[in-house]
This record gives sequence, C-alpha cells and structure tokens, in this order.
Amino acid sequence: MDKKYHIWTEGCQMNVADSLRVASALEHLGYCPTQSAQEASVIVLNTCVVRQSAEDKAYGRLHSLRPLKKQRPGLVVNLMGCLVA
Repeated sequence: MDKKYHIWTEGCQMNVADSLRVASALEHLGYCPTQSAQEASVIVLNTCVVRQSAEDKAYGRLHSLRPLKKQRPGLVVNLMGCLVA
C-alpha cells in the first residue's frame, strides 16, 4: 500500500494549526495526503470536545473506522486533540 495519510480535524484554530504541523511531518516522512480514509495507511483524528456535538462527532468518526482497522490491522489510527478516550 502507498504511504498515504488522512487527517480529520474538528475544533478550533489551534487544532487546524496542529493538523497542518502533523501533515508536514508526515510528508517529510514520505507520506502523501488523501481525502479518503479508506486509501490511507495513517489516519489522524484531531478532536475537540468543547461542545457535546463535537465530542459525539469524534466518537462517531472513531467508531466508523473500526471495520477498516479490523480489515487492515496494519492501519495506524491516531487520536489527538482534546478528546481523552
């Protein structure tokens, strides 16, 4: 599989800035961005929990990746930001 990453960002300007820094670091490691989580070998969820709806979205997004992780055990899923799971 190609070295591709997908970043999902929810929240404030700090989360957006952090996601840009992560993207830059991944690109320095030879990864290319993709809009599709299904194509990625690394998925980063940058979360926010300031509002309940944002927390619900983060848990929903994480839950939606479970089948993909089971199908591809080598997939890296990184949870960062304000959500403590």
